[in-house]
Amino acid sequence: MDDPAIDPQVHRDALRGLARLNRAAGVTSRLLAPLLSLARERGTRTLRVMDAASGGGDNALALVRAARRHGIALDVVGIDSSSIAVELARERARNEIDGGRATFEVGDLLGAPWPRGFDAVVSTLFLHHLDDGRVRAFLSRCAESGAARVVIHDLERSARGLHLARWVPRVLTRSSVVHFDAVCSVRAALTAPELMDAARDAGIANARVVRRFPARIELHGSAR
Repeated sequence: MDDPAIDPQVHRDALRGLARLNRAAGVTSRLLAPLLSLARERGTRTLRVMDAASGGGDNALALVRAARRHGIALDVVGIDSSSIAVELARERARNEIDGGRATFEVGDLLGAPWPRGFDAVVSTLFLHHLDDGRVRAFLSRCAESGAARVVIHDLERSARGLHLARWVPRVLTRSSVVHFDAVCSVRAALTAPELMDAARDAGIANARVVRRFPARIELHGSAR
């Protein structure tokens, strides 16, 4: 999916396949829990959230719906470098969401300055697209964002993860791009200790890394 010459319809089909994988991995509940915790700590019913590398928007929209069931109104702004992904996310926002708020913008997360004023920054399945230097650059942006919560969810490089990547996507999606990318993505992913080292280098405050089913890792922290 990182190929700029990818056919738009093939890209959209792959993004839909990724949405199925995210649902199967329970990504929404993983991201939602720290946001609900933050709302309780602040005694508020509203939070502004940035979804960095928001892809097809499935996670952002699912978060808005899930938070609403807990009485929390999320204003989620998704930013992604792919105009195809943002177009799909905007279509989903028009057709799928019932209440709440989710908007999507094309942007360079490692280039242009980030917008300010977010209570939380979340990101899913983005780090494995970056080399080591850009991982640290992205996490440094998170550390400088001013957000009280930073939650980064990604694959973990492991033998188990590689095994799952070879067969789980074939069960959940017909997208050949997802089938191919799944294995490549695990091979490019970080281990839990590597992610922890990168978070410390970037200045993420209160950083901790936890392992999640199936063969995923999650960084929790806050801006410094």
